[in-house]
Amino acid sequence: MFKIIKEYIINPFKEGREEARKEAEQEKQEQNQITEDTITDLTYTEMFAACLAAPFRASIFLDWFSLFKKEEVDSEEQPILHLLCFGEIANLKKEDIRSLKVQQETSFNISSGEEALIVAKASLQAADIQLLSFQEVSDSSEAAHPKVNFVASEIEIAAIVLVSAVDTNLLQKEQVLAIFEELIPKVQEQFEGWEDYGTQLLDQDTIMKFDTGISRKLLEETMENLIHRGNSPWQYVKWTL
Repeated sequence: MFKIIKEYIINPFKEGREEARKEAEQEKQEQNQITEDTITDLTYTEMFAACLAAPFRASIFLDWFSLFKKEEVDSEEQPILHLLCFGEIANLKKEDIRSLKVQQETSFNISSGEEALIVAKASLQAADIQLLSFQEVSDSSEAAHPKVNFVASEIEIAAIVLVSAVDTNLLQKEQVLAIFEELIPKVQEQFEGWEDYGTQLLDQDTIMKFDTGISRKLLEETMENLIHRGNSPWQYVKWTL
C-alpha cells in the first residue's frame, strides 16, 4: 500500500514542487537579466534624479517593507529599478502610477505639466536655487516659503514632482532630464554625499512634522536602508563622478 502511495502521490508531488521551484528560479534569473540590462543603459543624470526622489518613492512603493524581520540581506540583490530610473522604463504597475497621481493632486495640487514645473520652481527657489530651465515657467501664486534652511526637503520635493510628472505622463522625460542636468551640480555643492542628504531630510522632517507615527517609522527605516543596504541606489550611484 505504501509503495502505491509513494509512486502515485508522494513522488509526483515532489516532482511537481521541484519543477515549480526551477520555473520560479528561471523566471527570477530572466527578470534579473532584464533589470541588469536596463540599468546598464541608464545615464548618470537619470539615476541621480531618481535617487533624489528615492526616499519618497521607496516609501510609497513600500520597497524593503516586510511584516517579518529579515536578518540577512542577499549580497547579490540588484538595485530596485524604479529607484534608479523613471518613466516607462521603470515598468511601474498601474496601481503605482495611480498612487503617484493621487499624491501629486492631494499634496501639491498638480494635475498638469505646467503646474508640476511651477511647484518644482517654487521649491528650488525656496532653497535659493535658480535654474535657467525655469525662465519661462510662471512663478507660484502660493505664499512664499518661510526663510528657514530646509534645502534638502525643498530639493526632494522638486525631484519628487518632476520625476512623478514623467511617470504620470504630465511631462516629457527629455525636458525633465534637461532640468536635472542643470540642477545636479548645484545639489552636489549643497551636501557632502547621500548620507548627508538623507540625514538632513530626516532632521527637517522632524522639524516640519510632515511624517508622524507609523509614517515617520517607515521613513526612518527607508532612510536606513537607503544609506546602508547593498542594493540601495545610494550605494550604486556615486555622489560625484
